[in-house]
Amino acid sequence: MRSPLVPVLVLVPLSLWACGDDESGGGAGGSTGTGGAGGTAGVGGNGSGGTSAGSGGGGTGAAAGAGAGGGADAGCNPNPPAADGGLACNPSTGASAPLSTCTAANPCTKYLATYTGPISTPTDVPVCKTTNSKHPSFDDGAPLSRAGIDGTPRYACAHSPSPTVALPLLVYFHGSGGGAESVYDTTLLRQKAASYDLSGDAQKKGYFLLSIQARNLHWPTATNQDGSKHDIYYRDLSSCSTNPDFANADAFVDDLVKSGKVDPKRIFVSGWSNGGRFAQAYAIARHEKPSPGGNRVAAAAVYSGADPFHNTQSSQSPSCQLSPYPTSSVPILIVSGWCDVMPCDDAQATALAKDTELAPGSTMSAWVGDLGTKVGSPTVQWLKVKGTGEVVQTCMPAATCSTLVATLIHTEWPDGIAGTASGTTDQEPTMLDFLRQHPLP
Repeated sequence: MRSPLVPVLVLVPLSLWACGDDESGGGAGGSTGTGGAGGTAGVGGNGSGGTSAGSGGGGTGAAAGAGAGGGADAGCNPNPPAADGGLACNPSTGASAPLSTCTAANPCTKYLATYTGPISTPTDVPVCKTTNSKHPSFDDGAPLSRAGIDGTPRYACAHSPSPTVALPLLVYFHGSGGGAESVYDTTLLRQKAASYDLSGDAQKKGYFLLSIQARNLHWPTATNQDGSKHDIYYRDLSSCSTNPDFANADAFVDDLVKSGKVDPKRIFVSGWSNGGRFAQAYAIARHEKPSPGGNRVAAAAVYSGADPFHNTQSSQSPSCQLSPYPTSSVPILIVSGWCDVMPCDDAQATALAKDTELAPGSTMSAWVGDLGTKVGSPTVQWLKVKGTGEVVQTCMPAATCSTLVATLIHTEWPDGIAGTASGTTDQEPTMLDFLRQHPLP
């Protein structure tokens, strides 16, 4: 069971959030869970959770849908290999099979701190409404549902307007230990979905918003990280992917586009931490290779998500790092903390590694460089922000960037609403504007 995210009073000097020596996810969202059952080609994907009391109202609902068949479309009928409990790795797909889900027979015991005990269900059912009183109140009703290709029930929260013209679609992937409902409780994306211009056309204000619930997975890193995660280590990036999380995202997207209400040239993705890593992997893959329904991702804008193609831990051999990396021209904007558990630079990574083992590929400066040199994207932007959300030009000095400060900034989505890091500047317009400027041709 996942515990609620309870606010903790931490006395940290304001200078760590707002000031510096120079011009310089974790996301929330708890779900009440029910379980399901657990179940290659191409090349081609790594951290937050809880909820607070309250109730929501005044949203546009998305009715629950009984899904069948996990992602089969246009001749695609993916059959994933047996889950990789032993984590055999290769340079083409990383892990040789999907990561194992948490089940009663194989519970997750190396769980994240947001859980109160071993996890024995493969997924959780999100509550698609606001429960955090600091954020605007919305209630989108029962989640969309469908069967995953591995047999696990899959869910997503959705804002589904009834437009007279096709609107953009924004797909959001939550962070480790969180749930699909975190899009309501820790961001303002649901509020902006009603009227924000994501199309560049004054007659097409607003967008569809899809927040996808991850599965509960055994996580193969050195530290305790089991819990709700999007699988970035089994990188089957083919159009008919056997990665259950790729196939699930494909199926939800394809179903929405089939309605005729979504502009297929403006399918965008976003995410936070683990969800930010997954969103980038998905965007890199689906910008070049369409989903089974023929849909492609136009661009990505994420918060604090680094390299999704690296190794699981430094001692893992053979390595799960891809070689070569997949190539893609997808435009990507990364917003991350100037001090972050996805370290801003090598100096921060060295300092933070004294307290905990960081997953390989976590250093943001290295990943931004690799997006250009290894992935080959010609359009990569990186914004470093303080805990307030203010954009700065350099990383916080490593001597000042403690694990506590890095964690607090990492777990504060930059929507300008004060939380653990006293946010005051909303960077969501920057992220959404970047997406609007990069539709498919």
